[in-house]
Amino acid sequence: MATKAQSITLGWKDQLDRHRYYSVLAIQTDDFGIFKHLAAQDLMDNIDHGAMLQAATDDDTTIAAKLTQLNVDTCKAGEAFMNSVTDVMEANKEKNLREDGWKALLEDQRAKGKDRMVEKIDEVFDKAKEYIVSSPKNARSPAANIFIKGSDLAMQVFDLVVQNMQKLINHVLDFVRKVFKVVKTAWETVKSGVTSVVNLIKRIGWFSSMVQQAGHLVKFVGRCNWPASVAFSVATAGTSNLVHTLAQSGIKLEKKSVTRDEDSGTIESRINLEIPSDSDGASLFKRAVDGLGNDGHFIPNDWYGAPPPSAAPIAAF
Repeated sequence: MATKAQSITLGWKDQLDRHRYYSVLAIQTDDFGIFKHLAAQDLMDNIDHGAMLQAATDDDTTIAAKLTQLNVDTCKAGEAFMNSVTDVMEANKEKNLREDGWKALLEDQRAKGKDRMVEKIDEVFDKAKEYIVSSPKNARSPAANIFIKGSDLAMQVFDLVVQNMQKLINHVLDFVRKVFKVVKTAWETVKSGVTSVVNLIKRIGWFSSMVQQAGHLVKFVGRCNWPASVAFSVATAGTSNLVHTLAQSGIKLEKKSVTRDEDSGTIESRINLEIPSDSDGASLFKRAVDGLGNDGHFIPNDWYGAPPPSAAPIAAF
């Protein structure tokens, strides 16, 4: 007689071990595709792991903060490695290295970088297990989920590092000719990626749940300006990044606009959104703007703090 199969899920320790395995495998094979699939699946699942952990810990944020910091440290490790590569390039650029010399140097750096990445993965996963074991039993599974989601995002930084190391190797003939522009581009790409990913990681544990759990929503207009010297395409890209960050955080967006003032040339981005009535809209918006990096955006002086009379609340960041 046939029996109906039961659905059995992995325990939190097994889930951590599985993600550790795939993280190391991605580093060793230069194939990070699985983490893109996991990110897409996470969006489809639409589960608020932060709220689940809050409920299990009576709003104690200690474990979430510790696990979040581990994943932030992973991102920073990727940035630190790219900094070290830049230093190595700087130290050797006046030497008359031939094509094979530059290639050997960069291949050695890439191998060392991979070793450091694997060591970092092992380190943070071991610490995550220690932190989770020390938490209440009913909080361990949601805590593991928060760490895993953050770790999956952090792998995007390692992916960026691997891609840009290969880009440097592909440009060794430039280095023979004493042209090093691609080195700065690679460093800036990784640095910008780290900023974006860290901001997303920090929102997993608390930011999305804060927005989704509140009741009544109110209108809010977020403002961000760029000077006349900045290209319109830069401001547009910055606005798109800002919208993406806000959407990832669970905030309801209504519309956006990017306009240039004909007199001053200043570019202004306006993003209309809805926020919980009991939340600090300016702080929520500023956290997202902080992730834009150094693209020239600035805080306009007008309408800072209290909104103007008969107008929707305005955040000037």
